[in-house]
Amino acid sequence: SMDFITSSFLWVGRKPDGSRDTEVDIDGVHAVRLAWMKLMMNVYLSNLDYASGKQVLEGRRIWTDDSSELDQELFPGMIGVCLMEELRHDLALLSERLRQQDRPRPEVGF
Repeated sequence: SMDFITSSFLWVGRKPDGSRDTEVDIDGVHAVRLAWMKLMMNVYLSNLDYASGKQVLEGRRIWTDDSSELDQELFPGMIGVCLMEELRHDLALLSERLRQQDRPRPEVGF
């Protein structure tokens, strides 16, 4: 379901208690999340049938966290986490990484 895909996307890069894992490989998180996002795009977001559209519109963790008890059982500790907030956080991380790439590197002499 759309809710399961969204929660799975959000769970990548988290510790078992649901908090962010700050020591995880960000590129690895991106690669795994990309697969979940492609599944979401192919099955739900690019599909024009009524059932797919309805699942997207009724998604419980897209704009806000409206997760159910089952979500909390499968993905513990992720209260208040939603897809748009996670994407905003990822863009902030990307922005910082790009800024670091633009900084001049010290010259190394041989």
